[in-house]
Amino acid sequence: AEICQKLIIAGRKHHKQASAIGTRNNPSNISGADTNGPVGITTVGQLLRITPPALLRALDPLLINDECKELIRRICATCCPKSKTAKELLSCQQSSSALSPNSTIPSDVSLLDKCLRGGFRIGTVTEIVGRSGVGKTQLAMQLCVVAARLNFGSIFVDTEKKLSMERLNEIANQRHRMNMNYKSANNVLNNVTIHRLSSTSELLLAISKLDEEIILRNEQSEEEVSVASHGELDKYPVKLLIVDSIAAPTRRDFGGGDAPKR
Repeated sequence: AEICQKLIIAGRKHHKQASAIGTRNNPSNISGADTNGPVGITTVGQLLRITPPALLRALDPLLINDECKELIRRICATCCPKSKTAKELLSCQQSSSALSPNSTIPSDVSLLDKCLRGGFRIGTVTEIVGRSGVGKTQLAMQLCVVAARLNFGSIFVDTEKKLSMERLNEIANQRHRMNMNYKSANNVLNNVTIHRLSSTSELLLAISKLDEEIILRNEQSEEEVSVASHGELDKYPVKLLIVDSIAAPTRRDFGGGDAPKR
């Protein structure tokens, strides 16, 4: 517990220093990616990217150098993905052909869901591409409404500035009137967290903090489940993360004519 507290304190000091200095010219430093500089450790990923000497400085005098190496080794063994053979991967793909209802979030577009074998897979990254105005943001809002129907929460990172609260409320109300299995608009909106961002540095910083936000929201949901004996939950565990879009901040920061830098 003392080690975790020390890491959190180091992370807070680092983020305060980063905010004061600014990271306009080097956005990669916002998440503590510098392995030899000041240590800002708030996630397992950041911990695994730093060197034992840097970790030793953060934890001094709790651990010596060899103990820091052993700590990193144990965390790596516990948290890093385990390697699999090609046969094991093939077996996993074949077994996923019959997807359980809770492993996907349907789009409620029958043809699209048929192509996706039930909907958007939970635990995977799905990229939606298309020309401007074809309905990508509309589909994203619809997914938030469907997710709430399944008792799932959502996080919507809006960099395009196209997310309309009025439209999201309208979709939720319409679905609820058509089918009572859908949650009320108030319930849907209460379970969608919005992050409105403009720059690449803001996006990178928000992404670096998302894991902590998801953990806190899921813990809050678990607490409600443990105390609620009946009725509808106020908060659902986060199962859907939407970034609309990753390209927008880079276009604004680097301009349309600087493709190599972007």
